[in-house]
Amino acid sequence: MRLDQYIATNFGYTRNRAQFLIDEKLVKVNGKLATKNSLQIEEWDIVEIQDDKRTNYVARSALKLDAFLEETEIVIKDKICVDVWASTGWFTQVLLERWAKEVYAVDVWSSQLHEKVKAESRVISLENQDIRNLDKDIIKWKVDFIVVDVSFISLSKVIDSLIVISDSWTEMILLYKPQFEVGRKNLKKSWIPINKQVITQSLDKFKKLCKEKNLKITKISESKLPGEAGNIEFFIYLHNSAGFSDWIQKS
Repeated sequence: MRLDQYIATNFGYTRNRAQFLIDEKLVKVNGKLATKNSLQIEEWDIVEIQDDKRTNYVARSALKLDAFLEETEIVIKDKICVDVWASTGWFTQVLLERWAKEVYAVDVWSSQLHEKVKAESRVISLENQDIRNLDKDIIKWKVDFIVVDVSFISLSKVIDSLIVISDSWTEMILLYKPQFEVGRKNLKKSWIPINKQVITQSLDKFKKLCKEKNLKITKISESKLPGEAGNIEFFIYLHNSAGFSDWIQKS
């Protein structure tokens, strides 16, 4: 059995996640560092995965947000957070690590959130919930912080819904993925934008939209880690400068 397949089968990771751990030099076979996904593993071989932040996260994407928060020194402690399109909970994990008070993990599908994330007492899992028609009354408190990592949909399609659940002080971090923003005609077959110009144009268009929605962008930073197929991605840090200050906190 191939090493990446062995890790996926015996350690509960996806195949892609297993390959990432191998690439990051976090896997040893019989005490020696393993660097090839295709290395054949026999039943008597001993496979070890080093204990590291990169192995504890449920997905590689958590490292993107972790790096951005390190760069910006944004404080999460004691904040009520919403993770939009939470999936297995990679962004939720990062928020918990930084002492978020509670995290509402919103996802349109069911049974996506990893069990070790779901088991955290500070996590409220909202399954089968599309942020675009989410009843804000489901969230018991005013929202301090929102993180968003959506795929196969433009951020422009969810921006109004983010405003609905936010208040005048709410902070947001959006992961901007050009491959889902520039339009299919501007993508190569590999789902990579055809050039930097279309990325710049789409990003400028989104910035204009944010301004129209009274959302103040504080920082835009390229992700330290690329997306699928090597796609360039950007973190956008912004505030809801309008907000819904009439939303009364419920006890």
